[in-house]
Order: sequence, then C-alpha cells, then structure tokens
Amino acid sequence: MARSRSIKFIITVNRQLGKLWEFGLRLVYDSQYRKLYRNTLKQFPKLRFSRKEIEAYKKKWGVLGHVNPIHYKLFSHHIGKNIDIVPEDLSHRVIESILNPTKFRAPFEDKNMFDKILGKEMTPQTIMRSIEGYLYDDNYKAIPNFTDSDLKNLITNNKRVVAKATLESCSGDDVLIFENKSNGIWTVLGGQSYELSIDILNKRLGKNWIVQEYLEQHEFMNRLCPTSVNTLRMLVYRSVSDNEVHLLHTGVRIGHSGSILDNSHQGGLYVALNKDGHFNNYLTDQFCVRFTKHNGLDFSKADMRMPYWENIVEFAKEVGRRIPYHRCLNLDVMLRKNGMPVLIEFNIGTMSTWLFQPNSGSCFGEFTDEIIEYCRLHKNEIVSRYLYV
Repeated sequence: MARSRSIKFIITVNRQLGKLWEFGLRLVYDSQYRKLYRNTLKQFPKLRFSRKEIEAYKKKWGVLGHVNPIHYKLFSHHIGKNIDIVPEDLSHRVIESILNPTKFRAPFEDKNMFDKILGKEMTPQTIMRSIEGYLYDDNYKAIPNFTDSDLKNLITNNKRVVAKATLESCSGDDVLIFENKSNGIWTVLGGQSYELSIDILNKRLGKNWIVQEYLEQHEFMNRLCPTSVNTLRMLVYRSVSDNEVHLLHTGVRIGHSGSILDNSHQGGLYVALNKDGHFNNYLTDQFCVRFTKHNGLDFSKADMRMPYWENIVEFAKEVGRRIPYHRCLNLDVMLRKNGMPVLIEFNIGTMSTWLFQPNSGSCFGEFTDEIIEYCRLHKNEIVSRYLYV
C-alpha cells in the first residue's frame, strides 16, 4: 500500500516537472528563433502573413501542443510559405519523444555500442574502448593492466587516430585527433596540445570513450575542405504507415579551411543535396545566414553531384533498418577514400529542423500529416522521468 502511494506521488511529481521543463524549453526556443528571424529579415524582403494563414498553421500543429508561428514566419522566407514547416520546439518536446521513445534510447546513444548494433562493416575500425572506466579491445574483451606503452604499440602502424567520448557529446565536442610525430610522440591536433595517454583520455573524455582509426575522405569531399572531414548529414524516417525507411533530407557539412571540424556550431557551413544528389546553389550557417561562396568555391555557379549517391542512399536506409526502436534518425556519414560510405555516428535526440528547413523544405515533407496524426494518438505515451521509483 505504501509503495502504491509512493509510485502515485512520483508520477504526479514527474508530470509537474515535465510541464515546467516544457515551459522552460518554449522560452529558450522562442528567444533563439526571434534572433534567427531578425537575421533572416536582414537578407530577405519581409513577407506578410495574414491572420488566416497564421491560424491555419496553429490549427494544424496545435493538436500536439502550444504553437509559436515564429517558426513558420522564419522558414517561409527561405523556402516559401509552407504549412508543413515544423515548429522546432514541438519537434523536440513531442515528436521526438514519440517517434524515438526515451525509455529505449540509452544503449543506442552510446557510441561504444555501435559495433554491436550495426555491425563493424558500417563503422570505423575500433582500436580500443573504455566503458565506465574499464578498458576493452575492439571485440569487447577486457584488457586489464593496460599501459600507455601498450596503447602506443597498439596504434604504432597508424599515422593518426580519433578518440571521442561515447556518451553525452555533440557538435564535435570531446573529439580528439592524435597524430604520430616523427619522434614517436602522439599529440592532439588543434587547440591545446596533449601527449596521448590513458590519463589524458580519461581527463578529457570521461569514463566512456573510444579510439578508432582515422579515415581519409574521398577526393571529392577533400576538395570542399581539405583540413576537415566533411560529413553528410542524412535524416531518415521509418514510416508509421508502412514501416519502410525513407530518406527525407541530405546535406554536406563543410568546414572552414584550416579547421579540423565541419559542424555548424564550430563554424562550418551546410549545403543541401536534392533528391538526385545535386548540390544546392547556396549554403547556410547555424544562424540561417546564406552564403554562395565557401573555401574558394562558388556554389551559385558550380554544378556538382555527390559521387556514389545511390550507394550512400541505400547505406543510410540500411542504418535505419538496423535500429528498430527509433523511427527518425540523424546520421553523420563519411565517404571513404575508396568511395564506400561509413557511419561516424547517429543522433536520436535531435532532428535539427533548423538545419534542413532553410535549405531543402519542410522537415517531414510528404510524411508530415501521418506523423502529426500518429503523435496526436500517442501523446499520452510520452515518458519523462525526473524521479525514479
């Protein structure tokens, strides 16, 4: 009886904390999008929106919760008025929580589990890993009494290796690229230099990290920016109607020459690809500012198509098929030197509507209505736990 009362109390507290979290999140998104909107109005003539248009937008998305039309106004300047433009706060608060249930996320968000979930043929070669402070080889076999000398002997045939945190990292944070100097000393590229050691990896990356081979990108990608690994950001969706995996959006994140990272939060730019793999004629940064030139390339005049496009599309869909618990995934895919795609990571908790919607249309496109209806019917299944039984 006492336990029953405790469970009811915890459920009540969780609901109230959930409402407070949603309110705070709305305030954050409202503030961010007002800034993006001001940036957009500096680039485009201001569009006029009738009350009827705004009410229609709020009615469509309002079945999922509070709707701020700033999202509709902002992205309409980039891609034209489209009632299917997704409000990012609703996407994060409601849609992601239903399509990608929180209770199933933990093992799939751990990069140390990618080899088990997807298979080694789809990911970079793992050299070693740390899971909760315990060291393992690429086959998850424990390697006790492992020393810095053992680590350097393990990677002696590599010119570079990549070390990264496997939990709670994003936007290129907690990624270290170590280079083998001529005197045999391994130091990290970019920023403050560290000599490679188990202690440094633990201090910089925590108890959960992975060391992998450093992959050379395809020459086509190298021309976009030779100093950074330029990845494809691909949004795949497994339909709630036919359970088939569909590719919704693809773009290339291109670093600035001299930078080792390509993502938008580190100064990189994003260029969308259309359905047949051709590049868009402009790029955007994280503030929705447009550019036509980057690293000496004029995208307004270039006629470029991604090589190996059909293979890349099928690769992305296969990743989606191998992750059955979650329906909408953001993939970071690299094109190897030999033209084969490889998965760097996938993201479950963020669909990045702000990245796609100024570039290639509404986030969910033709699947918008089915997603809204599915989420409307499953809203009561959202689970947010702040206190645990």
